[in-house]
Parts: sequence; C-alpha cells; structure tokens
Amino acid sequence: MPGGRVVKIGFCMLLWTTSVGEEHKALLADIKKTGYDGVEIPVFDGSPDDYAAIGKMLDTLGLGRTAISVVPTPEKNPLSEDPATRQAAVDYLKWCVDCTAALGADAIGGPLHQTLGHFSGAGTTAAEFDRAREVHAKVGDYALSNGVMIALEAINRFESYFANTMDDLCAYTASLNHPAIKTMYDTFHANLEERDPVGAFTR
Repeated sequence: MPGGRVVKIGFCMLLWTTSVGEEHKALLADIKKTGYDGVEIPVFDGSPDDYAAIGKMLDTLGLGRTAISVVPTPEKNPLSEDPATRQAAVDYLKWCVDCTAALGADAIGGPLHQTLGHFSGAGTTAAEFDRAREVHAKVGDYALSNGVMIALEAINRFESYFANTMDDLCAYTASLNHPAIKTMYDTFHANLEERDPVGAFTR
C-alpha cells in the first residue's frame, strides 16, 4: 500500500474471555482459518510468563497480536491526588508493558488514563491532566525501552470523564508529546460521542 502501510484485521478476545489460555487454542485456530490476521489479547491478570506462553501459542497458529487493558481500581488511578496511588498506577502500567512485551506484541491499547467507571463528579481539571502526564511520562519511557507503544483510547461519558472525544484525547497526547504514548480510535465510542465520527478520524 502507499507509504508502506498495511491494514490488518484482528479480533478482540474480550468477546469470549478476559483470560486467554490453552483452552482457547481451537477458537484461535478458527479465527485464523476465518481469515483474521491477529487477535487482541486482554491483559487483566497473570504474569509475563503467562503471556509469553500465549505468545508461543499464537506463533504456532500464525496469528499476530496486540494487547488491551484497563485501569481496574481507584487504588491505581493515574489521576489521583495521592502520590502513592499514582505510583501504583505507574507500577500497574509497567506490568501491562511487561506482559505486552512477553506476549510478543508491540502495542497495548485501552483507556489507560483513569480508572474505568470511576467519576469525580466534575470535568477533568488541569491538575488531573498534570497528574496524568506525570504518570504517562514515566510509563512512556519504560514502554519505549521495551519496544511497546501505549495507545490511549477515548471512551464514552458513561465509562470515563478524562477524554471522551478524539479531539480531547489528541490534545492531551500532543501536550504529553511522548513517542511511546499514542491514541486509538474506537468506532463504538466515537458513535456515541462524536458529532462527526468520520471527521474526528480524519482530523
């Protein structure tokens, strides 16, 4: 394709499970047989060794892979006022990077900017953006050194308040300006939040 870009089609395993294992090998083989190039593997629990085993299984099936995760609890919220909580967020996101690298993937996506479903009752403050940048700068450096890109996801207002539109999210990543922290576009969330989903993508 022009510019050396290749479009690949993958299937998110969250449709079936939050924990992929050997028991899903037949399903993964069917996904490959159907014509998919790869799968998106949830990174919610386990160890890097677990993801290395998944990666070997995907290798035998000829499937590419990316990873997906969320920030699961307020105790790991990157936006927290508490420095210890923000450090827990850094540690958690570094674990996500470790699992992604062990999987043999070069990218992990998701709303990795705040605890999923956790709300302050107000819009995102300047202080919260500063805290997010502090966390993502540290994690971005770690991701870069491990060959992993973090793709932040704009999600709908019922699940997040940090960045609901692509303009909001891209403004944030531009302000962060880190080579390992990028954005991802989710058509489901865009359909809920964008007045012009195609325009939001092309911008």
